[in-house]
Amino acid sequence: MVFARGVTLYILVAGLCSIGGKSSSHWGRISRSEYCTTVAKSVRAINTRYANAWHTFEVALKRTSVVKGKCDEDVKKVSDDEITDVADSGKKRVVDEYYNAIMYVGTEIRNYERDLHKLTVYLKDRCGFWLSFMPVTISFKRSIEETTAEATGKVSKIETLSGDAASYAADAANDECSTVEDKRREKEAGAGEDTSGKQNEETSDGPVPESPESPTSMDEQREEKRSTDTAKGDTDSSQEGLGEKTADEEPAVVAEPAVGKEAQAEVD
Repeated sequence: MVFARGVTLYILVAGLCSIGGKSSSHWGRISRSEYCTTVAKSVRAINTRYANAWHTFEVALKRTSVVKGKCDEDVKKVSDDEITDVADSGKKRVVDEYYNAIMYVGTEIRNYERDLHKLTVYLKDRCGFWLSFMPVTISFKRSIEETTAEATGKVSKIETLSGDAASYAADAANDECSTVEDKRREKEAGAGEDTSGKQNEETSDGPVPESPESPTSMDEQREEKRSTDTAKGDTDSSQEGLGEKTADEEPAVVAEPAVGKEAQAEVD
């Protein structure tokens, strides 16, 4: 009974000392109501930072999910092994790794969010309506400051993780898989380059065609041939004339020496 009267008296005194909804503190000290107003502002700032970080994570997850779904769909659509290239399979693997990394980031954010929720609930409970009439003690102020600092550290880690998720999403978008139409165009372009390359190789490695002779060189060859034929004809004619002269020519008569004839006459 005495305790109840004391509590009632304390509440009445606190109410009389309250001016404009704010409790005046004795001996110039701040009241718990005023102090809790500052705490409430800190809690709202922490919640706002968390909401923005979670929104950044959700955007990154949605963006990467779209890229991953597109890669999966393109790979399923393509049945022609000639169109499906190794590079596209590599891109899909990289996109899947980024997606898994973002999902892991989401798990970490949720773990920090649970701790953050407990801390903010504690801060609100320490500044309830009935407790707002209690004086601000050193232990109370220390617990509020430590809890607020811990909550701020949690939300800072959440912001860092959401930034990592946004970076992963940007990298995944850069490694986006090619569409079926893009792969067909790349294939056609590659086939055209191969054909032109083969033609160039045949032109460079094949036999070099003889260049047509100029009129001047042809005339020179004809003149040389004509001179050769003429010289050959003259040689054959000279050989034939020599042979005829030898066959028609009569044997020469050798004259007897005059001295022998005179000696024979004298004998006769």
